[in-house]
Amino acid sequence: RKSTPKNLLGSNLQEAAQTSEGDMMNLLVRKSTPLWRNLQCGYATPPVLAMHALVQEIHSTTSASDSDNQSTVSGQTQGALSGVRVLDLSRVLAGPICGQLLGDWGADVVKIEAPGKGDDTRQWQPPSVNGKHSSYFLGLNRNKRSVELDLKNSEGKELLLGLASKADIVIENFLTGSADKLGLGYHSMKKLNPGIVYVSISGYGSTGPLAKAPGYDFMAQALGGLMHITGPKEQPFKVGVAITDVLTGVSAAAAACAAMVHQRATGEGQHIETSLLETQVFALANHASNFLTVGKNAQRLGNAHESIVPYQHFLADFH
Repeated sequence: RKSTPKNLLGSNLQEAAQTSEGDMMNLLVRKSTPLWRNLQCGYATPPVLAMHALVQEIHSTTSASDSDNQSTVSGQTQGALSGVRVLDLSRVLAGPICGQLLGDWGADVVKIEAPGKGDDTRQWQPPSVNGKHSSYFLGLNRNKRSVELDLKNSEGKELLLGLASKADIVIENFLTGSADKLGLGYHSMKKLNPGIVYVSISGYGSTGPLAKAPGYDFMAQALGGLMHITGPKEQPFKVGVAITDVLTGVSAAAAACAAMVHQRATGEGQHIETSLLETQVFALANHASNFLTVGKNAQRLGNAHESIVPYQHFLADFH
């Protein structure tokens, strides 16, 4: 089933809210490539047998670029990542943003979700579509297909590793060390698939005193200096959207694409690590540079700018 990537955006939200659940599944998923066509999409949980069939089909397919991959989607040609296969093991925001971008750019993204509840953000409502489907979840998981899989039992891990053996990119944001304990870390997957691009997203990196700590956008904005420079002079404010999570997902997607260029040229995969904290420090941009070069500490200036004028809000009469 095919639909455009924008079906759940803008004015189409009103149309989506009036659709049946079956039609909503079509709105969520842009395409289904023949390689992974046995994997159901949307909100239903496919049986384990479907997963077995999926793994067998991937192993029996010799090329990821068959004729169906050259098809068009609602008059649009498929994106630059058409034929790239992505396993999205992440949840909540930063990881799903990464997977969503890769899907927007044409990759075939399969989201692995926890049995019984799925991604945490499925329960983050209201608002919701038809009183069931979290708008938050829909905004972060466009152009994906989804399956529930228990990664804590041997059968679930075996099925996942079967998918990973033929995937190009894996995205995970488990607590640091958890993927390795499950036998699903980079080194385990590299043994099966030397060309795998494995993207790990954490709160504070895989080393250091905060390595094992869970990461939250609010905390990263505070610790990474963003709240210090946001808001009026009297009080620090967080940005109105979880911007550190979003930027981390964007940077992870960019790094995955760069690693894919290397993979195509050499056949070698890579382990990419990024975190909320390092992304936020990077995003301080000129404020970080001011401190590093001349020792100037940033201040909260509201809507003003410390180097440029006029650069603030003004009351204006447009009549």
